[in-house]
Amino acid sequence: MKKLGILTFWGVPNAGTFGQAYAMQKTLSSLLPEWKVYQIKHLCDAHRQLYLIDDQNAEKWQRELNAVYAREFDKIPHIGLNEARLDVVVLGSDLIWDFAIKEFGEDQYLFGNDLDADKVIAYAPSFGTCKSEWRRIPEYVTKGLTNLDAVSVRDENSAALAEYIIGQRPDIVLDPVWLWDWEKDESVDVPQMGNYILVYGDSFSESYISNLITYAKNKNLQLVSYPNNNHIYPWCDTNLDPSEVMPKDLFGYFKGAQLIATDSFHGLAFGLLFEKKIAYSRSPFIDAKAKNLLIELGIDEYFNVDGDIEGMYSQEWDYAYINKVIEGKRNRSIEYLLNSIVGDQLFAGRGMHES
Repeated sequence: MKKLGILTFWGVPNAGTFGQAYAMQKTLSSLLPEWKVYQIKHLCDAHRQLYLIDDQNAEKWQRELNAVYAREFDKIPHIGLNEARLDVVVLGSDLIWDFAIKEFGEDQYLFGNDLDADKVIAYAPSFGTCKSEWRRIPEYVTKGLTNLDAVSVRDENSAALAEYIIGQRPDIVLDPVWLWDWEKDESVDVPQMGNYILVYGDSFSESYISNLITYAKNKNLQLVSYPNNNHIYPWCDTNLDPSEVMPKDLFGYFKGAQLIATDSFHGLAFGLLFEKKIAYSRSPFIDAKAKNLLIELGIDEYFNVDGDIEGMYSQEWDYAYINKVIEGKRNRSIEYLLNSIVGDQLFAGRGMHES
């Protein structure tokens, strides 16, 4: 039996990070039923330090959040870094290529270096806000990318930077959360509660918060938030308890919400997956990863005025068109995965040709 390892941010207490790892695992296991598919249990020490909490000073929910994610990641089939030789390693998804974030520890493995595998490919990693005009690319980044067997990225900014590094433009593919059929996932349950707006994000402006509260009251909707990246919002009616709401439970809250309020990439992604109207508080950090997709879906201009909650929710959300665009991208993304893993299409570096 052939073995495949997925190398992403293991164990990070963030629902989007968990969601893309879970979706990639489920998708590849479904596409390759005769293969053994693992997550590679690896997070560099510098990155892990971000989530270590002094138990004496931390809020109880913060400690619970970390413990919950540690348990949920451990439920996914996994293998240690270079514990055994693998036929294929898939790098991605998420911000694993953002080398400008020092807390990510300049982790060479995330770029494909020194991995014990016959083939190493990249699926939908993002460089985040790193841009090609910097012209100062670390040597380990260049070395890793030029030796990959196939390269794809998640966004236009990452495609431009990858092309600058390796001299060929990679495919742009969907984040793994769009590859998995969440509607048929029996572990995703809609909560039994009243009508609500799900609040999922890290930082919202005062005008956004004030207008969201007013809108919710006028529409008789609860504001329900989930602690993301150690943020909790006292202005919400309900803050979900991470000791009771598992990461996959959160996806059920997305599914059951009337509306979504978010400032995150995966908040946008899950809102779109479940065909919700979204109030997106945009930022350069998220726009670097999402703006081109929002333009393709015909909804980018909906979010031009931060805090215009009424305006965003009252837009015409044409999900027939949105789903048609996403379906085409999903098909091409799966085709890339299969061609890269089991086909002969290669990219650059090891005698590769353009896919």
